[in-house]
Amino acid sequence: MNNQDNNIIDLEINNTSKKPIKNTKTITIDRFKYIMPKGIISSKFVFDDIVMNFDHSRVNGDNYSSTFYADEPKSSIFSIHFTNVEECPTNNKKNNITIYIYRKGVQHHIIELTEIYDGYSNCIFFFLTNCIDKFTEGDYYLVVKNARFKSIKRNFDTTGNLSYMRFSILKNGANLKPLDISNIEITKKNSLQYTSGEIILKFTTNEYIDNGNEILALTLNNSFQEICRTAIKTSKTKCVEMTLNSKYIWTPGQYFIFLFLNNYQQAKIEFEISANSITAYQIKHINYNSDDFILAKLFIRQDLAWKHISKISGANEIKLNIVNKYRNVLINKIRKKKEIANIKYNSNFLISGDIKCNMVDMAKYAYALFGVDFTDISQKEARDLFDSNVIDIYQKINEVLYDFESKALIITNISSLFTGTGKDILNYIIEWLEKDQNWSLTFVGTKSEIKILKTISPKISTLFPEDNLLEFSSYSLQETVFSFQNVINSIPLKLSAEAQNVFVSTLAGRWNGMAPITWDIANIKRIVENCILPNMQKRILDKPVDNSNLEYIDTVEPDDFDLSFIQDSDDIYLKAMKDINVLVGLDAIKNIINATSLKVKLNRNRIGMGLKAQSSFNNNMIFMGNPGTGKTTVAGLIGRIYHSLGLLSKGDVIFAERKNIVGRFIGQTEENMMKLIEQAKGNVLFIDEAYSLCDTLSDRKDFGYRAIECLLTILAEKDADIIVILAGYEKEMKVLLSSNQGLEGRFPNIIKFEDYSADELLLIAERYLVKNEYIIDKCAKSALYNTIKAELDKKNDTFCNARWIENFIDNCIIPAMSLRLLNGNSVYSTSDYKNIIEADIIAGCKNTGLKRLEFSPKQYRAIGFRA
Repeated sequence: MNNQDNNIIDLEINNTSKKPIKNTKTITIDRFKYIMPKGIISSKFVFDDIVMNFDHSRVNGDNYSSTFYADEPKSSIFSIHFTNVEECPTNNKKNNITIYIYRKGVQHHIIELTEIYDGYSNCIFFFLTNCIDKFTEGDYYLVVKNARFKSIKRNFDTTGNLSYMRFSILKNGANLKPLDISNIEITKKNSLQYTSGEIILKFTTNEYIDNGNEILALTLNNSFQEICRTAIKTSKTKCVEMTLNSKYIWTPGQYFIFLFLNNYQQAKIEFEISANSITAYQIKHINYNSDDFILAKLFIRQDLAWKHISKISGANEIKLNIVNKYRNVLINKIRKKKEIANIKYNSNFLISGDIKCNMVDMAKYAYALFGVDFTDISQKEARDLFDSNVIDIYQKINEVLYDFESKALIITNISSLFTGTGKDILNYIIEWLEKDQNWSLTFVGTKSEIKILKTISPKISTLFPEDNLLEFSSYSLQETVFSFQNVINSIPLKLSAEAQNVFVSTLAGRWNGMAPITWDIANIKRIVENCILPNMQKRILDKPVDNSNLEYIDTVEPDDFDLSFIQDSDDIYLKAMKDINVLVGLDAIKNIINATSLKVKLNRNRIGMGLKAQSSFNNNMIFMGNPGTGKTTVAGLIGRIYHSLGLLSKGDVIFAERKNIVGRFIGQTEENMMKLIEQAKGNVLFIDEAYSLCDTLSDRKDFGYRAIECLLTILAEKDADIIVILAGYEKEMKVLLSSNQGLEGRFPNIIKFEDYSADELLLIAERYLVKNEYIIDKCAKSALYNTIKAELDKKNDTFCNARWIENFIDNCIIPAMSLRLLNGNSVYSTSDYKNIIEADIIAGCKNTGLKRLEFSPKQYRAIGFRA
């Protein structure tokens, strides 16, 4: 770094002589001629941006304006940071980049600085700390010699071979008289209902505002996500008009406008957008140190951590909580200036919700906002903190904790800490936190997991106060559209005004009754990839156009949308129910599903009327019955049906049995079970032959009992995003329920799958034959019915019902038909190859090769310790 004092050429700024000085030339900026030393050469370097810092304000080329606000300028730091510098091909070997700063209307520069670019760094710095007294209120130009902007941005421009940036220094708004605002009028320019673009804000002030000051309008949606910011220089008037131009869609809902005068908060305007109108309904003056004041300060300072936090959806209450806690940061900054030690605040958090990436991001950026360096923030999955198969189970957690003084640890997938070795590790972590308060801990999980965590470890409530429990909620309509646009922009693509209107109007029209979708960035990306991009690609490739027509290939149009994912929840439910309604019998489970759907609709209607609604449902089930009665088939449909009702976030079915769960070593069963439960989050967990987990009441050391204990921990909460179904023979399942007194209470839906009658088995047979393109005539049907009755008369408890009839058709009737048609030289028609006759049934019954399928409960050798 050069000696900056020697680089500063302090010329007489009041010299306005029009005679050119020797070895100088003039440049013209905004119609005014400025004098610059000769020796201008073609630009050797290009750079993306200039970031300027002055008195805690930050400005760059993408910002709304290049304006700084001076409170105590002589004690401020003024630095200029060139980012992403690139060298251009040239024969000139000089690596100097020189900047000149001019005051608007004064011919000679007030500052000249030169730095040498080393050719390796990604940036180059200029520090103006020693010349801060050169700046007073007014407008300035920063002119760059031997470098140019890669692309012209809002405040950047060129003159000849030079690039320059405009910036201003104004009075601090805290020293100006507050504005008294009235007569607010807000109108939208675009005639389409739901688009981005311009909204016109008009208002009047009680007194004239001095010329040259700046009014900034910062517009947020109801989730404190920045929609746009607009700044204008004031003129001698009481009537102010501002154009709020948003790249985001003006989605129906509530909005806030924070008004600033020279960077100081003045007022908050609340307004609402509906399908047909914009209503401004409240003006609120901002009190010093109120939540609004702190919130506006975070936005106006453009803190990078807060910028990320504000964009996260489903976190309104969390953002307000963080705003409140940010006061602690401000207090410690004051104490630091006074050289007083920081006050230690509790920064341990419990964060709950359904979208893991949002929760982890929130924790990381919250810690960064509170002053923790990103390099000191670590995320670990709970199961990676220990190993049950080693002698020293604390080895891994010690390696983590010994490295965490004055740092932050975020633990995810916390269900692994609820049983067995994981529970020991949890207690160890809590004890460590109790004795060492120099680091911060955050647990991230579902609402159910956080509740279980607090139950398992009572000390959690002491170390994690109620105010530090942060709960995510579902995305609102505004947040969904906001996130959707961010995904589209990141591709990068843009939505035409017509496409914006079609998408939002469709989404808004079906929002209250829409089938549940887990709105997160990953799911939105899948929707874009599956429902937009294929149609857009087809449109572009079907009608090739000149590559210069960027709008055609860069803009999503209404016809590119496949809005099939925006479906009515009732329609989805009815479609999901079709597959179960066609099943023969099963009235018990059909009645339970119907009763559940009516409860969900009742809740929805009560919420719409402003009444309290049932907060949770316990939908866990026990399926009892013999083989072939439809238990597995029904389980495969339950997930989709309950997802359509909004009771499951995903709706798939995870099948498991004893061999997937019970391990051979201590702790292995708990680990397997917790992994299985983690996989089943949002889905149905179906454990077949569940009685085998503890099929003997005499041996409590069998590891299968550990699986039941793990399951009970998860099932303790009614609002867990999972449905567990245990299935098996009736007698054995009753033994299972009696093995643990808390088990039956966790399963309010105990369904007995009855054996099928002869009539039901005949109907199943007919449907099975039709599905495989066979026709059974009247005589054959009668013969089949008599065969079924005869089989039922001699059946035992292991008779396999529908499975028997399907096997009878496949292994007896169809072989008999094959023998009849193919054992000779006769030629048969298509009809003959479809028709099953009475002789086929009779021959099938005589087929001594068929052994009636019977099932008996499997016997398992218990794994565990033996005395």
